[in-house]
Amino acid sequence: MFLMFLILPLTLLLLRTHSFFAPHSTRALRALLRAPARRRRVLVLTAHPDDECMFFGPAVRALASARKAGEEQEEEGEGKAGVEVWGMCLSVGNADGLGKTRKDELFRSYARLGVHRERVVVVDHPELQDGMDVDWDVETIAELVAEILEAHEIGAILTFDVHGVSQHLNHIALYRAAQLLQRTPLNPHVYALRTLPLPLKYAGGIVPLALSLADVLLPSIPATEPAENAKGEKEEEEGEGEGEKESIPDSLTFVNGPAGWAANVHAMLQHWSQMVWFRWGYVATSAYMWVAVFERVGARTGEDE
Repeated sequence: MFLMFLILPLTLLLLRTHSFFAPHSTRALRALLRAPARRRRVLVLTAHPDDECMFFGPAVRALASARKAGEEQEEEGEGKAGVEVWGMCLSVGNADGLGKTRKDELFRSYARLGVHRERVVVVDHPELQDGMDVDWDVETIAELVAEILEAHEIGAILTFDVHGVSQHLNHIALYRAAQLLQRTPLNPHVYALRTLPLPLKYAGGIVPLALSLADVLLPSIPATEPAENAKGEKEEEEGEGEGEKESIPDSLTFVNGPAGWAANVHAMLQHWSQMVWFRWGYVATSAYMWVAVFERVGARTGEDE
């Protein structure tokens, strides 16, 4: 408990200006904005209401802001449309009989992060009920997600990695389903949220601070590089323009500044039914409230392309 109250003020003191931490999110957004239109439509795939702000908040907020900026540029006749972010939650979190309440909380949380209700899909499937010991069927998930990808021409997914942040079976099932979808004609780009080592999970803003310091000290190292395919060649994808090529980033990093962290906390507070004592500790100390690092699934082996 003492550590929690030490980390939070130290974090706020060190992260006084957003500009120091903006380059990572900016590079991630630029990488997405260079992609073809379908790849700029991103689905944030989560298991339970509150996952979107507990783990994906920095990414959702940055992507939603990029969409707004893109719309403004289009209105002014400049550039192309920005990133379009969708949310899909595979359960209503009804483990304690609060499904309806938690569904409403989810919509309010996404709204705080900048995503309108009409772009948030909530599933309440009998085979996908909330539970730490419930092993969800991967093919069922893949079928449900495929419907959304096809309906809205979405070409990229952000979801959990193989460790599911906390080894939660529901989280891991989403990763497996996303892998399955890569082997279909839809072939979405899948970016998995990196599970941090335990000491870093509760290091608060120290993690983005370290990332930003490294960026200042080693500015020549790019945040992302094009992936290599199985032959060791740089991977590229056809762009929208004739003969245009688009690089595929291996990773995406989104970092909150103090204002972003506050917005993420505000989103978290929409899930008031879940704000028991240890959730307050999470809000104060979790690195995921500050930073989200994603790695493209299959980037190292070229299996996804």
